[in-house]
Amino acid sequence: MTSSGKAAALGLAAALSLSTLAACSTDDQGSSDGTVTIEVAMDVGLDADAIAAFDARIEQFEKANPEIGVEHVEYTWDATTFAAGLAGGTLPDVFPVPFTDGRGLIAHEQIADVSALVAEQPLLAEPARSTQDLYAALDPVVQSVLTDQDADIDQLLDAAQTQVQSLLDQG
Repeated sequence: MTSSGKAAALGLAAALSLSTLAACSTDDQGSSDGTVTIEVAMDVGLDADAIAAFDARIEQFEKANPEIGVEHVEYTWDATTFAAGLAGGTLPDVFPVPFTDGRGLIAHEQIADVSALVAEQPLLAEPARSTQDLYAALDPVVQSVLTDQDADIDQLLDAAQTQVQSLLDQG
């Protein structure tokens, strides 16, 4: 399979979970009929309902993308084994990494940069005005806690509570 085909498959697989990053696997799992199978990490120890929900998302993805098969594999990120798994190509194609590690891995071309694909997802669109208003009501409290040791936090919280309740009452 071409690297662009694998990148497209990995980009589409990223839609399965916004908390994961796609990795460029060294083990090309393409078949002669043009289909590819990718492995997607699933947390170790999930209960049956969580596994069923995960599998339902895989089925939904495979239905929309019949040229891509998805297999879930249990995987937990571990700092002591991650580098060796990455170097050895033994990690799943799609796996979670700590938020703070993503940029470095992308910069070293150890994982694919799927940020543009993730940004297209509707859940990451501009928050609803009501959500922005709630954050705005709490922002002065947070800023005061962080920057003003003499702030009257109780007064700020009371004011924020009143403002938040008013916003909630508006629907």
